[in-house]
Amino acid sequence: MTELESNILIVLLVIGIIPIAWFIYRYMRYSPWWETAIGRTVLGQKFAMLALLSLSLLLRVLGPEYEYRALLNAAVLSLLVWFFWKTLLELLRVQKASPRRDALKAFFRRHSRKE
Repeated sequence: MTELESNILIVLLVIGIIPIAWFIYRYMRYSPWWETAIGRTVLGQKFAMLALLSLSLLLRVLGPEYEYRALLNAAVLSLLVWFFWKTLLELLRVQKASPRRDALKAFFRRHSRKE
């Protein structure tokens, strides 16, 4: 990878980190995220995304052989996997608690043309 390509990746990672970090700050400060499991899950997902982008940025800046790389990789991957499963389980819990509806059929019913 050329230096230019590496610099472009660094810029893209920073551009990606900024809105996620800003979202986390605003969501934690102004939203009652702790009141619902979905709120906590959304916040956790954003932290996991921030960790992934930060880890990628660290790799670009420090190179592939920085200290504790394997530990950081395992920690970030564990965080991501945890919130992937938490998201799925929360979705299933919410869908089970609400009346059964087929959202896809309802969407097509509303948006299909009747002649």
